[in-house]
Amino acid sequence: YLLYAIRTSTGSIDFAFENVPDDVRKINPPKDTLSGIDLNNVKIIQNFELFEVPFMIRYKILDKRFGINISGGLSPAYVLNNSTILEVDNDKYNIGSSSNLNNMIFNTSIALGLNYGISKKLSISLEPNFKYSLSPINSNSQFDYHPYYLSWFTGISYKF
Repeated sequence: YLLYAIRTSTGSIDFAFENVPDDVRKINPPKDTLSGIDLNNVKIIQNFELFEVPFMIRYKILDKRFGINISGGLSPAYVLNNSTILEVDNDKYNIGSSSNLNNMIFNTSIALGLNYGISKKLSISLEPNFKYSLSPINSNSQFDYHPYYLSWFTGISYKF
């Protein structure tokens, strides 16, 4: 196998050139371009599957019919799988994976929760959450990449 690498902010994607379909890997040597392929329709998609175990502390600021709470903590995440997909004109090909990923990534999270009690047992809640990775996703990268996320949780809770 002839191995290639593409450098990204999360590290290097290693792939075997043989995994790229024949019509995609035809290279025109004088121009150094892909022949017959519209490069606007070519994407490389990195997928990371994580298992996260959050350790959070919640503090109630206001505990009335309308409630406010703040929560925060640490969330270690374990990398279960990583893969890289080459998408050409809506066709997808698994070409490899990112190398040198840390097996565990430490995240921190902070959220502001709002809830409204419809009755003594039923309430609705809204909670924007900000999560930041304390450790880089890649252990050997020229980039110090610390992903962050902004999410919004909503729900209905019922107390028995």
